[in-house]
Amino acid sequence: MAVFQAAPEAFALLVTDVTMPKMVGTELASKLRAIRPDLLVLFISGYAQPVLGSTIGDGTDLLEKPFSEHELLTRVHCVLDDNC
Repeated sequence: MAVFQAAPEAFALLVTDVTMPKMVGTELASKLRAIRPDLLVLFISGYAQPVLGSTIGDGTDLLEKPFSEHELLTRVHCVLDDNC
């Protein structure tokens, strides 16, 4: 949070796990988007999309684990280019 708050314009995309120990990914995304509403978000999770649908919302970019480096890079480019 501190790094983002210091230079929010330096970030184009947040890649975050949905489930984390201290803060869930949706909460992190909401806090960062309060500072920068146009911030793109890619959630990653080991849970299936139908299970997470109500948690992360429809139309949200989600990459399900496990994934390869190639799959991650492809999805990041997809989200950044708004071409998913």
